[in-house]
Parts: sequence; C-alpha cells; structure tokens
Amino acid sequence: MENPKTENNEIRRKILEILYEADKTSSRLVEMDYLKEKLNLDDSELDFHVKYLDQKSYLETSRVSHAYFLTAKITARGVDLIEDTAAFDSEFPTKIIQIHNSLALL
Repeated sequence: MENPKTENNEIRRKILEILYEADKTSSRLVEMDYLKEKLNLDDSELDFHVKYLDQKSYLETSRVSHAYFLTAKITARGVDLIEDTAAFDSEFPTKIIQIHNSLALL
C-alpha cells in the first residue's frame, strides 16, 4: 500500500508537469476534464489537489462561485519550481527510503 503523502505528491507533480507543458505551447489554460482524463481522478479528488497547488501559488484557476475549477494554468512560481529539479523534488518527494531505522521521503 502506498503512503498517502507520496501518492498526493505524485498527483501534484503530474498536475504541475501537465500545466508546465501546456504553458510552453499556445494552450496555456488546461480544462478540468482534460486533467481528470489524464490523471484518472474524479472531480472532488482533482479539485482537492488543484486547490492545494493554488493555495501554494503554483497555479491559478478560474472558478464559477465555489464550484469546481473550470481551467488551470501554471504560475511563474510553478514554472520556477519545476525548472529547479532539487526544489521540485524537495517540495514534492515521491520515494521513501529508510535511513538508520527511520523513514524519509525523497
């Protein structure tokens, strides 16, 4: 069974990576349905991760009232994070290793 923190980090990394690739093309905005399909997540699970990344200022969303987001785009802060591999791995580690009888996320 996968560690929930590791699973969350993997999903958040994938979201940012998808938005980063979209930012490099003319289609900066990514629709919720596209992310749902690519990540195989339901509305509430995807929205949970997108809200978190939005609160960390790694992406911006467009919403109607308090409903689920419609589109998302990566921010300059999110681009900087992805392009700094060490910072990206530190912020969203995805591997667990054992060091002297304790666990650490990598």
